[in-house]
Amino acid sequence: MVFNLLFLPLLGGFIFIRHCRLTRYYTLRSEGYVLLFYSATAAVFFSITATLITFHAEPSYPNFNIWWHQIIPFEHSGKAVFAFALGVVLWPIINIFSDDTTQAYRAIKRRRNPLEVLFMNAMENSQLVAMSLKNKKVYVGYVVSTSNPAFPLESVAISPMMSGFRNDADQTVRFTTPYIDAYDQIKTATAERVGKEAAADPDMHEQEIQTWIEEETTKAVNSFRHIIMVREIDTAFPFQLDIYELYFGAHIKAGPN
Repeated sequence: MVFNLLFLPLLGGFIFIRHCRLTRYYTLRSEGYVLLFYSATAAVFFSITATLITFHAEPSYPNFNIWWHQIIPFEHSGKAVFAFALGVVLWPIINIFSDDTTQAYRAIKRRRNPLEVLFMNAMENSQLVAMSLKNKKVYVGYVVSTSNPAFPLESVAISPMMSGFRNDADQTVRFTTPYIDAYDQIKTATAERVGKEAAADPDMHEQEIQTWIEEETTKAVNSFRHIIMVREIDTAFPFQLDIYELYFGAHIKAGPN
């Protein structure tokens, strides 16, 4: 194969690994020779596949082979173009049978970054996470989103349940803001407000009223979301209040300082 024609399978391999969900979350964090190696590996596979297909198809379609080389008079040019086409065409087909979330989680588990794995498991299992920041602030809440898993982890969004700080003297945690109480108040106030407004519309069904209450409550609760930069996190760990109080209750304080 003419050396310049090798660029086509390589380009097809690059397009494939950057767009196919099975590979994109690994390659988007790769640079330099690693990315080239991934692209070359895909290019070799597509080149071999193209060679085998054209070898078996050539006896059945000899006129096509003659016509092709009249237009593009380079030896093995058909195989190179075919390999490129495979890289362009196959990734949308493969993506039909996979989803971004599953493949992103698979890539995170494979990289085994402890913080990413912690946040991923917390989102999957609706588990509380505690984060102690470098400024001594402490948050306990549910992880609702993180940075694009295709790129290095930079931030995390949480719905806080409570927050506080670490005492400089003995590093004990003092929780001062119970967000869960605010959420209960919001739900009650929203139900009362929506109920009064819905009373003016006798045609509104009970299910519509409940959906309205849930939507308005979610909007209000989302306003409490915190975006925390990963560089500000000192420590993070799964949090279960009953277990934490059982073993460390003597070191936890609640209320104002």
